[in-house]
Amino acid sequence: MPKVSKDKGSAWNAREAITFLRSARAHRLYAAGVLVLVLGLRRGEILGLRRQDVDFEAGQFTPVKQVQRVKGVGLVLKNLKTKSSQAVLPLPEFCARASEERRELQKLERKIAGEHWA
Repeated sequence: MPKVSKDKGSAWNAREAITFLRSARAHRLYAAGVLVLVLGLRRGEILGLRRQDVDFEAGQFTPVKQVQRVKGVGLVLKNLKTKSSQAVLPLPEFCARASEERRELQKLERKIAGEHWA
């Protein structure tokens, strides 16, 4: 098989990031976008983030888990690979606010879904 070269891509500048966040504001995954842009978390870390890993009062969180795709199994929650990956990170007010808004939206979604919530 021929080798596929991976595009390095380029980081967004501040204007592009703000434009993205403004356009994604009403999306249910807006909080994930905020955390990715502000804190630089990877997709697996965002998907593995749990409420119990966040200390809103102290304004910090500790990523502990990540979601990975396992061949023949699907998506699984796994521990982060290294101890340095589990460092306590600051949770800026902007991120905390987006996360809390997501929590409220999720409560509404759960209420609407009723017994069909999964």
